[in-house]
Amino acid sequence: MEDEKKNNCEKDKSCEDNCKKNEKEETNDDTDFIWDEYLEETDSVAAPPTSFIHVEKSLQSCFSEGMKLEVRNKEQDDAYWVASVVMTCGPLLRLRYEGYSEDRSSDFWCDIATNEVHAIGWCSENGKELIPPSAIKHKFSDWSQFLNTALAGSITIPIHLLEANGTNPIDLITQGMKIEVQEKLNPLNVWIATVLENVGGRLLLRYDGATASEDFWLFYLSYRLHPVGWASINKFKYKPPEALASRRLTDEWVDILQQALEEAKQSPLLQDIFRLQDCIREHNFKEGMKLEMVNPTNLIQICPATVTKVLNSEYFIVQIDDNSLSDKQPQVMSCHADSCLIFPKGWAKSNDLAVMHSKAGWMNSKHEFEWDEYLAFCKAEVVPDQVFNLLTVDHGFEKGMKLEAVNPFQPHQICAATVTKVVKHLLWIQLDSIDTFHPNHIVPYNSHEIFPVGWCESNHYPLKPPLHIQRGNGRVVMKVPIFIQEKPKKEKKRVNPDAKAWCPKIYFNHRCFTGPYLSNTRLAQLPRHVGPGPVVLVLKEVLSKLINVAYKSSKVLQELEFKGKHNPDMQQCVLKAKYKGKCHRKIVEILSNSEHVKEFCRDICLKLDCCPYLFGPKHVGDDCPHNCSLLTKARYASRTYSRRKRRLGRPPMAKKDENQPAKRGRKGKLLDNEETEKTNNKSEEDADSNETEILMEDAEIKNGQNKANTASNPPSSPNTNSDASKEASLSEEVESTKTPIMKFISPSILRLTTNPLHWSVEDVMQFMRDTDCAQLVRLLKDQDIDGQALLLLTLPTVQEHLELQLGPAMKLCHQVERVKLAFYSQFAK
Repeated sequence: MEDEKKNNCEKDKSCEDNCKKNEKEETNDDTDFIWDEYLEETDSVAAPPTSFIHVEKSLQSCFSEGMKLEVRNKEQDDAYWVASVVMTCGPLLRLRYEGYSEDRSSDFWCDIATNEVHAIGWCSENGKELIPPSAIKHKFSDWSQFLNTALAGSITIPIHLLEANGTNPIDLITQGMKIEVQEKLNPLNVWIATVLENVGGRLLLRYDGATASEDFWLFYLSYRLHPVGWASINKFKYKPPEALASRRLTDEWVDILQQALEEAKQSPLLQDIFRLQDCIREHNFKEGMKLEMVNPTNLIQICPATVTKVLNSEYFIVQIDDNSLSDKQPQVMSCHADSCLIFPKGWAKSNDLAVMHSKAGWMNSKHEFEWDEYLAFCKAEVVPDQVFNLLTVDHGFEKGMKLEAVNPFQPHQICAATVTKVVKHLLWIQLDSIDTFHPNHIVPYNSHEIFPVGWCESNHYPLKPPLHIQRGNGRVVMKVPIFIQEKPKKEKKRVNPDAKAWCPKIYFNHRCFTGPYLSNTRLAQLPRHVGPGPVVLVLKEVLSKLINVAYKSSKVLQELEFKGKHNPDMQQCVLKAKYKGKCHRKIVEILSNSEHVKEFCRDICLKLDCCPYLFGPKHVGDDCPHNCSLLTKARYASRTYSRRKRRLGRPPMAKKDENQPAKRGRKGKLLDNEETEKTNNKSEEDADSNETEILMEDAEIKNGQNKANTASNPPSSPNTNSDASKEASLSEEVESTKTPIMKFISPSILRLTTNPLHWSVEDVMQFMRDTDCAQLVRLLKDQDIDGQALLLLTLPTVQEHLELQLGPAMKLCHQVERVKLAFYSQFAK
């Protein structure tokens, strides 16, 4: 008996290895596929990520508003107090101490990874004191009674959630965990399965006692999945799936079940993981009633069908009316009240869709399906229209949109796909990865088998690319062999002439300052680098990605647009930007050889007002030489802008080598090349050898500015490295330029008589009337900007939602920074 089991195990393992090998072989050609290029080639757009409800839910935090926890009291080292979750943002929780009621002035953010967050009851178990903050101590005399009342009926944070590796549901389901699964065609039967793989919430499962050939995929939000123990609580039967039951004796299945229940206790799944599943409501379907249904074995057909069995108040079985072949496998589907692939009589015709029928012995004279004649022939009644859930949904899908979809015939395979038709809540999906003569298939808008563009890449799962790219017929992907410098001299001579056309890796240093145009959140989602490869191709891909991560992609494209005389070292390319439904195209100059890649990247950074190390051939990691990670957007933009204004007082440049490609700033000014900096900048001799170009340029500016001001101004005191002296120096230089905008870059101390947190819209207007932002008062009033909203304003927010240019936006943000500084110094104590 043991030898037989061993042979079976070896056979299962061999089958599993073969399956995995086949999967890799079928998807091994996806590495060169780039979605952005494909969308541009097909002139199409991706389906909105928010349309994929199940994916959006999978990214939500398991923490919810109102949860109670025990957190450290910041006023005392070894004391704690109870707090409520006010807001969640990934691993960050916005908390409010109990006792503050609706007062949010003392709300604070807490990272659960700091281990300073505990479930209710942790303090009593570990001998820690619960002491309220001093600001509210006077509110109650008996705080124990207050806590008893406040915690009555409240929900605390599960201990397992605090010990988990993440806060999203998909992070809490790991390989080897046990899960209960309702049988596909008989949901009343439940069996335990093991999680083999978790791909962004899409679970590869295997029934305990089954082999690798029966593995199946289900998204964790499927109504069929539950934590172990759910069946017992809800009085469902533990029974192996019908297809497997005959393979083993009853006693063997009992042993497998007992072992699975014991293993499930070792790593239990949290019930909270499934809280976003759709609830199954009671139905009113009756046995023998007729309806329309998408054929489960031919997903392009809508056919007449019959309710053949009512399982209970929640589930029933529907079978396609097809008796053309007596030995044919019945086409059945388990349904519930909200199933999206069943419809009332006449639904297809009302939406200009054909009803396919194959009921032997019935055919009308027109050879068309007519419900009235069919019902008379069958002597049956139909399901009333009001029983169906046919609510109109604004799902956001449109014909021609691109997405990623599961191949229904090979569920392990996810393909690039296109929405070819939309009818109410149904989508017709064409897999771009197979021949176009293959039929589409129908899925509902809330199907768990479709995903947004980029989902596979973000979850490290292979995507089957479009067919013409697999065959290498398209111009979307340019496959280039890896450049290897051979040892033989002859080979070396052949390769070297093309070296200038080869670009090194271009890194995205997402920890660097992103400037007013680019979103640091979106930038962090980009791949670590692009390339190596042909210069034009790599740099074009880099610029395209930068455009895509912008707050306003059209604005960034406008900044990069080619203007002026053509540079022979550049190649002109057309780049696209999609913003608010409009497609913008501009000609952009891209470097055509690798000699000046570093300068080209730095020039683009200057145009976009971001850190000069944001992207380029150098990977800087956490330690940016420019220290830009320590600055807010407003402060960095102010420093960069003031640096440019001070160039007005610089002495004439040394004569530049005409053969050297000129570098241009955002306004088209010629910038110094490295040689000019080395000859003109005397202070560089004292700089560290690792000092960056941008710091050398800053030293040059100060040197030139001091020389220009020597004739009209008395000598200034020696410069120091302290922040105070830098600020004073900057203030003097700004005053000397007499530039109106620059007068407001150096903040002045503001004394407020009232707390800005409680300002009304009128108070904000009154404050702004006395500043250089008086012209923005009406705009702030139209947007209902009160004190709280004012304190939340940032430079990107102002530019995006108030639609202000950089100059006025910086003015406004400067005033906001003054108010914030006064708030923290006077009221936030």
